Amino acid sequence: MRAKHNRNLGKGELKLFDNLNASRPQAHLKLQVGRQSARRSCRSQKARAAQSARQTQAELSWCEVKLPAPQKKQFRGCKPLRIHAVQDKEIHAPEDVKPVHWFPLTTLPVKSRAQAEQVIQRYRVRWRLEDWHRVLKSGCKVELVAHRTEGRQQRAVTINAVITWRLTVITLLGRETPELPMEVMFSELEIACLQDFAAHCKLPPPTDLSSAIVTMANLAGYQNRKHDPPPGNQKLWEGYLRLANMVQVVEVLLSRAHQGQLYKILHLG
Repeated sequence: MRAKHNRNLGKGELKLFDNLNASRPQAHLKLQVGRQSARRSCRSQKARAAQSARQTQAELSWCEVKLPAPQKKQFRGCKPLRIHAVQDKEIHAPEDVKPVHWFPLTTLPVKSRAQAEQVIQRYRVRWRLEDWHRVLKSGCKVELVAHRTEGRQQRAVTINAVITWRLTVITLLGRETPELPMEVMFSELEIACLQDFAAHCKLPPPTDLSSAIVTMANLAGYQNRKHDPPPGNQKLWEGYLRLANMVQVVEVLLSRAHQGQLYKILHLG
């Protein structure tokens, strides 16, 4: 987790950030900073200018610290928490951007450069984990699952976790490797439903993974205008839900009708 406050480390000790800043850099790391799109101001967030991707260098330093227990009554008598702190400080950053300056805290052992770099790499995927939890919570509504037994509850959460993982992978592959074939993440029946939906709505037919993802997002109302950003997890979740319903209806029809005739209707024959 990332430290936000310069916490006290005890009487007579430097604070957390001051302790790391007082030590010399123990290693250097080449850091690839991704691009950021412009963001308008809203109630909870400030406006942010667009920022292009860049590769820069950062200084690494780490140490083991003791975080004392809070002074509240319920924490009296608790022992200090031994934890490792890592500082990742960008150097030679452009003047028009805010330099990267992270203070991750971890229970993993950090006694070498390789271990410190591993902590930074794990911390950098935090937003993917946040997106995964968001789809699991808001999309799959996992908090509303209320089975009577623990076993059923675990199975329900596990199934929804796999669905969330698939949506997360679809989103990442669609942005990083859009030229992949649709068959990588979509079944033959799902592709047929997407093609039929595109033909019905007079949309461009999906030809690769990226266009298939956009078509699936169209099911949820994504308009794919010129200046629209790529579809996010929320739209993909809603589109995936509608696609799953379409596939389920077709599977029921396939089980009740002659398979060859229905495949001709769906342009599969």
